[in-house]
Amino acid sequence: MYKLLIVDDEADHRKGLMNLLAAMRPEDMLLEADDGVTALEVIELVDCDVIITDIRMTNMNGLELLKAAKAQNPDVEVIILSGYGQFDYAREALKYQAADYIMKPVDSDEIRTVLNKVTERISERQKSRNRQESIENRLTETMPVYMDHLMNLFVQKPDFAGKERLKDMFQLERPGYIFCCHVAGGGRELSEEQRNDLKYQMKKSLDPCSSYPFFLEH
Repeated sequence: MYKLLIVDDEADHRKGLMNLLAAMRPEDMLLEADDGVTALEVIELVDCDVIITDIRMTNMNGLELLKAAKAQNPDVEVIILSGYGQFDYAREALKYQAADYIMKPVDSDEIRTVLNKVTERISERQKSRNRQESIENRLTETMPVYMDHLMNLFVQKPDFAGKERLKDMFQLERPGYIFCCHVAGGGRELSEEQRNDLKYQMKKSLDPCSSYPFFLEH
């Protein structure tokens, strides 16, 4: 579902476009505003995906709305509705990163094509964000394990190739303290899950007073 905001100070044109889009894209949320000022108030409350605006309106025209909306949310897609003889406005709108412009009166096939193109771009952008977030989450999850591995190499392998780089990154040769913990299980063997949970809790306790806590494997 996409959130579409229709902006036009002519009520008949605005309602006609709302009805057209309601029939064409019933899954989308449709909002309306009667000028650019009201439109800005709407997008402060609702994170709109697409704004379809007339270029000539009272109070705030479509170009001013385009600039203000893009300043607030660079990813919002703005489609300009332009009447005959307003090509200069349309060209300027494209300069300010309007998604497209459509001549009035609106042709249903044209606006369908433009909206399909625009929503596909939004979808691809969201997929890209999701992929990036997935990569960052995986890095966050695996980094502690990798750092444990590197620190063990640093301690146990004098000829470890990354030793000098680790020294620089973590200032490992400066004066400091070493915390050594012995965990007594009372003769009871801990499961892998219990051991991992214990490691996590110990690291969490040491984080405020250590540059990087790690477990020495032996």
